[in-house]
Parts: sequence; C-alpha cells; structure tokens
Amino acid sequence: MKAFRVAGALAAGCGAMYYAILPRPVLTWGATESEATSRLPGDELLKDASGMSTHAIDIDAPASAVWPWLAQMGPSPRGGAYTYDWIENLLGLNMHSVDRVLPEFQHPDVGKKMSLGSRFMRVERVESERVLAWRSEDGNWVWTFVLSEHDGRTRLISRNRFRLHSRRAHRHGADGAWLARDGAQDASRHQGAS
Repeated sequence: MKAFRVAGALAAGCGAMYYAILPRPVLTWGATESEATSRLPGDELLKDASGMSTHAIDIDAPASAVWPWLAQMGPSPRGGAYTYDWIENLLGLNMHSVDRVLPEFQHPDVGKKMSLGSRFMRVERVESERVLAWRSEDGNWVWTFVLSEHDGRTRLISRNRFRLHSRRAHRHGADGAWLARDGAQDASRHQGAS
C-alpha cells in the first residue's frame, strides 16, 4: 500500500512538472517573451481564446522572398505546409509541400476559403509581405503569420489562438502551430528559386 502511495505521489509530481515546465517552451518555440505575450495583428479575430501558441524564427531573406511561401500555403494543389507531409496526411489534410513558388497562389484574398481535412479556413486579414491570418469556419481557431524585416532579414512569427471545447479541438489547434517552423526554414533554403 505504501509503494502504491509513493508511485501515485511520483506520478502526480511528474504530471505537475510537465504542466508547469514543458508547455511554455513548446508553445513559445523561438519566440521572445515580448513576442509571446504581446498583441499581434490577427489577435482581434479571436478575442476570447482559451489557448495560444507563438513560434518565431529569423530568416536570412527579405520579407518579399518569404511572403510567396506563406501566400501559397495550404492543401494540394496549393504549396503544402513545408513540414512533415506524412504527419499532416495522417490527419487527412492532403498536404504535399512544394519546393518552388506557385504563381497561381500568390494573391490571397480576404474571404477565400480552403479546406484542412474536414475543416475550412477562411482568409481574414492580408497585408502583403506583413500579415496573413486565417480563421476556422467555426471561429475557434485563428492562425496568423506576421513578418517584420530588418536589415534584409525577416522575423517570422506564427501565432495560433484557439478556443477549446474538447480535447480534439486542442489537438487540432496545436497542430497548426508547428507548421511554420519548418516552412520558414524551407523558405530560407529556397529563396533563390523564386
């Protein structure tokens, strides 16, 4: 009985450590404290979010070279998500990351919809070479990319805000947050291809 209590206490302690320590780095990968906590363009699209992640990366390319890769993101025939396609496709998202700029997808328009599996995302905010924000059709998830250029380099911030109604909603909201990391690295590698 004593061993059972000790094991239970250890499990509870590990669980508390996980929730106290791990989520912060995972939810703010690459972002500064200021980026992770400040209001960003697109935040107004889901004011009462119950969860948020902010990821960021510096790219050795101007915003004009990064923007085309963001503008064309989405399921086939669009440019994909520049991440692990096999993972995205396990979720039924039909992602096939391309290694070139697709001219036909370079002008995202507010109101334009695209499917992500069984969900639809709608373009809500576009400021060319600066902000691209999508909102899920049910209004429970907003995914925004913010670009800022300094001295020919671009800071890419990816923000996901989501309202949790179930464990499944949390899983899908958090999935999108990781897409930007690999996409940003891909944009930097392929900037000369545009």
